[in-house]
Amino acid sequence: MAKITYVEHNGREHLVEVANGLTVMEGARDNGIPGIEADCGGACACSTCHVYVDPAWIDKLPKKDHMEADMLDFAWQPDPARSRLTCQLKVSDALDGCACRCRKSRSKNRSSITSFSSLTVATRRRSRTRSRRYSALP
Repeated sequence: MAKITYVEHNGREHLVEVANGLTVMEGARDNGIPGIEADCGGACACSTCHVYVDPAWIDKLPKKDHMEADMLDFAWQPDPARSRLTCQLKVSDALDGCACRCRKSRSKNRSSITSFSSLTVATRRRSRTRSRRYSALP
């Protein structure tokens, strides 16, 4: 288990023990930490688990992969060095003491990117269903 410190946007700290093998996002979600919404459930398909890692931990974390770097382009005010998606950070004993600052929760006012993505997926599904119905007609 690793102790992770989650710092809310207002400075309130939460020290949470997270089991090895989980992600930093799952630790936050399971403990109700505000600011980490995790809309995609950890699939690296949104940026709602974006945090700013404490500067002392930047070099201790695994490097960002291409997919995470691409999703951070959609994050709110990303920092090239400190921004990470918590769904991509696996917890191990090496993360014991890690600290990350959460952004302000926007659950009541979802980002336009998330809303647009959901709308696009729903529209595509409807279009495919209609196409199948009409192609099945004699």
